[in-house]
Amino acid sequence: MRHETRPSLRRAAVVVMLFAALALVASPSARAQQGDGSPATPVGVAEVGERETSQTVPVVGRLVARRAGVVAAKGTGAVEQMAVDVGDVVEAGDLLARLDTESVSLEVDLAAAEVEQREAALEEARSRLALARQELERLSDLRRSAAFSQARYDDKSEEATGLGHAVSVAQATLTIARARLSLAEVALRDAEIRAPYPGVVTERHTEVGAFVTKGAPVVALLNNRDLEVEADVPFDLVDGLTAGDSVDVVLDDDTRSVAVLRALVPAEDARTRTRPARLTLPDAAAAGHDLAAGQSVTLFLPEGPAETVVVVPKDAVISNPSGATVFVVTNGVAQPRPVTLGNAVGDAFTVEGGLRPGDVVVTRGNERLRPGQPVRATVPPSARGGDAGPQG
Repeated sequence: MRHETRPSLRRAAVVVMLFAALALVASPSARAQQGDGSPATPVGVAEVGERETSQTVPVVGRLVARRAGVVAAKGTGAVEQMAVDVGDVVEAGDLLARLDTESVSLEVDLAAAEVEQREAALEEARSRLALARQELERLSDLRRSAAFSQARYDDKSEEATGLGHAVSVAQATLTIARARLSLAEVALRDAEIRAPYPGVVTERHTEVGAFVTKGAPVVALLNNRDLEVEADVPFDLVDGLTAGDSVDVVLDDDTRSVAVLRALVPAEDARTRTRPARLTLPDAAAAGHDLAAGQSVTLFLPEGPAETVVVVPKDAVISNPSGATVFVVTNGVAQPRPVTLGNAVGDAFTVEGGLRPGDVVVTRGNERLRPGQPVRATVPPSARGGDAGPQG
């Protein structure tokens, strides 16, 4: 009996080893962990990185026109024509209104005739002076001759001097006449009231037939092509701003853009403890948008100095009742790890605990992973923890 038991034990041991080998071969996870080249789950991965960021505070501002106001009359007279109405779009130099030009046109004609008269008088005075100087030179040549008369020479010299003064007076009179002509021409030109800059007519202050004086309002004009952001900045945020800083802004249609701080006016409102700031919008922000003066804009102003934080892509985070978890890949194997998250920073979360820069996390396919599952990074990463992005 003893001799029959030993072969049976040996056969049983062989059977057990065979089943164990078959189980090992049948397990893909075991084969992958043993590095025999078995397939692993394809996933997208990203590296936990660092990002310079700062907390921001939303401040509501508004769009304002850099050039807007009343266009006034430069002359005096009755309104002969109103060339625009409220809502009309005009270019710089377009006609807005015209005053009666009948009397001003006559003044131009009168001044032009006076200029011609003064030019003729000047020409005559110059001719008489030239003749006197010519005669004086002839008499001077006779000094050594018996025909020379000192008295006649002195008379002609005095006459030439007087004619020289007459030329000077005629020249001055012509200058005055030309100035009067220029003033009349300016008055005629000012009878046409033109747009000083492009924009939209927002109000008409006068009508045809009304009499306006110099400086009276004619129309109100707003340049809606040159808008900027105006905001009242709380005093405790002023120290974090410098002219030239870039500030994230959101229009009321949720369009996001970046404005540049043009000026921070050093005039604080004692009641609200705020200071006015002006920011310039890029041309691309206005493209395709019907922007208007007074439109609301939300600015995200830095609450303090920028700091470097550890960030993990949002796609890597799995939320569950017990907290946030990410799958960290080490040596081709994904293991879940609980993490403590902070604020959102663009396409990532700040990390307060559980991860370090350089850790590789799964960003795609992490919903179907199991602890200890082999993975391979074949899907392009959805984000990089260290990439720059919108800051919040």
